[in-house]
Amino acid sequence: MFVLWMAILASFIVFSAFVLYPGYLSPPTMQQDVEVDLNMSDKVFEIVKTSCFDCHLSNSKNNKAKKAMSFDRISHLAPMKQIAELNNICEEIKEGNMPPEKYLSNFPDRKLTDVQIKMVCDWVKAESQKFFK
Repeated sequence: MFVLWMAILASFIVFSAFVLYPGYLSPPTMQQDVEVDLNMSDKVFEIVKTSCFDCHLSNSKNNKAKKAMSFDRISHLAPMKQIAELNNICEEIKEGNMPPEKYLSNFPDRKLTDVQIKMVCDWVKAESQKFFK
């Protein structure tokens, strides 16, 4: 009887995790049907695609993350808002807030290296400066 209750409890916990955190537990998929209209090098695009796009595109399953920021919506913002959004990307990855620990616990290979962080922040700086030319 104890084993049956433990099996039911374990099933409930797993089911709850899928309901509460669908973006973290579903297998990562590249969001192919969304166009990201940002001037990125291929290397920066690969970094962002690998570590950010699962949650930060408008068709992501992670509603909280895509509401906070979606890469495919940045280019549609007013210039000053674009700059703020881009700078926020750099700040979040420099501080180690992104990708979040919950995501990295399922996909540890998605953790950004110092070199990758620098590449993304250099891209952010270059994109932000284009508005001041």
